[in-house]
Amino acid sequence: AAMLDALARPLQTMPPAVSQAIRFLFAAPHRFPSVEDLASAAGMSRRHLHRLVTDAGLTSPTQLLVVARVLRAYQFLRTGRVTLQQAATRLRLAPRILSRHVRLTTTVPGAHALTELNSGELVTRCVRTLYRPPSALRYAVGAGADPVAAADRTSAPPRPTRSGTGS
Repeated sequence: AAMLDALARPLQTMPPAVSQAIRFLFAAPHRFPSVEDLASAAGMSRRHLHRLVTDAGLTSPTQLLVVARVLRAYQFLRTGRVTLQQAATRLRLAPRILSRHVRLTTTVPGAHALTELNSGELVTRCVRTLYRPPSALRYAVGAGADPVAAADRTSAPPRPTRSGTGS
């Protein structure tokens, strides 16, 4: 519920079918093995779903899947009766994939340490991975287009000189 509250603004900007599919994703992440399944639930192509999600200021539908899985794994692991392997099985994932999702989303070294976070901290860490940084939005939308700054973003940094070559 806290995660959906954090996503309230982007969900309002999306078509109702997409918002409903995302809500269903967070209710039952095991039913969505891939972004194609989420797109199908929203009644659109994967590309169109990706466009709508990124236009709403979120990183990607893939990251929505990852966060939904991490939150559900947290619920399973907090009971103390479920191991990482069992949580992964319930989510229809390989344990190493779930462990990687947890590590990359929460910056916690492993799923066993996930239970040490309180739910508020976990949601905060997950939300950080879902929202695109303002600078990425500015580049995508083109707000404040400055030709000099644009050239700086597109030009490559200078190459390092190799020692011993005299250059």
